[in-house]
Amino acid sequence: MSKIKITQRQMVRIQKFLNESIIMEQTSDEITNIQNRLNSCFNAGLKADGKMGPKTKSAIEANIDYKVSVS
Repeated sequence: MSKIKITQRQMVRIQKFLNESIIMEQTSDEITNIQNRLNSCFNAGLKADGKMGPKTKSAIEANIDYKVSVS
């Protein structure tokens, strides 16, 4: 089996697509769970409202080094 070669730009596009898909597939209850876990593990100070807003996005990126996109 041969390796697939992709450019850095292609990799960024793939990551963006995956991030958006992961976030869009989360229910309000799952986002609330994520917010509660960020609060308990990292003292993130989030309101557990089940909405993937800019504060939740920033807390994810700051604490687990995972870039997310919110539409």
